[in-house]
Amino acid sequence: MWRARAAPGWMEMDPDLELYLAAIDWDDRLRQEIPAIDRVIELQRGKGQLCILDVGCGHGIHLHALARMHPCHVFDGIDVDAARAAHARTMARDAGLPVTIVEGDFMERAAFPHAPYDIIYAIGNSIALVWGCGNVDAVIEKVASLLAPGGYFFFQIQNNDHPRTGMTTSRVVTLASGEERFTAKRYEPDHDLHAMRVDFITFTRHPGAPRFDASVTPYSWHLISWNEITRLLKAHEFTRVDAWADYASTPFDPASSTDVIALAKKNLGESMLSDGKGMRLAGRWTRGEP
Repeated sequence: MWRARAAPGWMEMDPDLELYLAAIDWDDRLRQEIPAIDRVIELQRGKGQLCILDVGCGHGIHLHALARMHPCHVFDGIDVDAARAAHARTMARDAGLPVTIVEGDFMERAAFPHAPYDIIYAIGNSIALVWGCGNVDAVIEKVASLLAPGGYFFFQIQNNDHPRTGMTTSRVVTLASGEERFTAKRYEPDHDLHAMRVDFITFTRHPGAPRFDASVTPYSWHLISWNEITRLLKAHEFTRVDAWADYASTPFDPASSTDVIALAKKNLGESMLSDGKGMRLAGRWTRGEP
């Protein structure tokens, strides 16, 4: 099981972090996601030291894995959550990794440590949470402004042409305090308002309690079609866009795919769209010691 290195006593002080690290199968996630990001890094081979930004970096697990693989490059991360950003910063410092973590809102922050970037990536729901129900065009414009010419924007979103419904749940975790916790996400697309509403639910049962209590944090983001996203990317100097349905390089189908894994290149010099057949994301990754 993947275990991130925390600062002494952190796990006891922050049960939310303990739940986050234990409820997710990080070995499985990183086996899928790290080789894909690494392939994007390989596309920039020959440029020397690269500057790479993780948008919505959370606790920095992807950043730290990549920095161990590529210590010659510079890695930055930004997250709006102060506790997660602080933990990611502590992990990087203790491991001596070339990682800089900043706390704040991606759209509101004016200066980034090592901009312009050669690669910007956003894994999971990160970029959808950044644009929320606001201006998707402004988010893509901000990404483009932070990328160097020829830079890559690698991101994952849910396929809004075939939106999710229903609920997903994590495994139950027993914390150091003796509490039992698990999380759930409830997806409710609102087609009239073109919005995806997501309830993030944390279930907690205290020692000796007969049942779980639930706390709900609501999120929402704009349901925007893949065709509209590609149009906006092209409007902001992204001249090539590749799309897959998953990290195994399955071809993307707007009518049936659950997710979109996308790679957009800025200032390619020619206008084209690709179906991803010329490149594969899948690869092998072996976790080093955390």
